[in-house]
Formats: sequence, C-alpha cells, structure tokens
Amino acid sequence: MPRIKIKQPDPSGQSKIKLLRTQSEQLIYATRNIQNSDSFIVLTRSDEDTDKSFSSTTIDILKAEQLSLVLHPEVRVKRTIVLLNLHEHIYSKPENVII
Repeated sequence: MPRIKIKQPDPSGQSKIKLLRTQSEQLIYATRNIQNSDSFIVLTRSDEDTDKSFSSTTIDILKAEQLSLVLHPEVRVKRTIVLLNLHEHIYSKPENVII
C-alpha cells in the first residue's frame, strides 16, 4: 500500500477533519489516516490515489490548511529511474531538450 506523510505542526481532530474533507473533495481513497505527534500517515488504496494527492490542486488546498505532503521513501524509490552508460551526447543536453 502506498504511503504519504502529511506534516502538520499540531495534528489535532480539526486537522484530521480538514484532511478527510480534502481527500473526499479530490476523490482520494485512503484506507487509513494514522495520526502521529507531528504528522499524519495516509495509506492509499492505489498509486493513482497517491498521484491525486500530489496534484497541484490538492497541494494548494492542503497548503491553505497548513498541511504539507512528503513522499514516503518507499514510493520515491519505486518512481526512480536509474540509467547507466548513457552517451555523453545526452548528458550535454539540458533537461527540457531531452524531454
């Protein structure tokens, strides 16, 4: 299950309600929201729900509520691509040209 950490200086019942409301409005299906001392850990149903959590709209809504998203290291590793032995021609080009 993909995990997302949502930092909040003072996670309380009100913060959890704001988080649940945002998830509902953005159609993000979380199987669990676990409250910690400084954050919430959100377990999502699928990678698609994780992607919805990191959409610009969702991030803006959460920032307005003083909540900030942190991609869990496990998910970051799954989304990392390592390319070995690339030709120097590719290294010499800026990112936007490669895209």
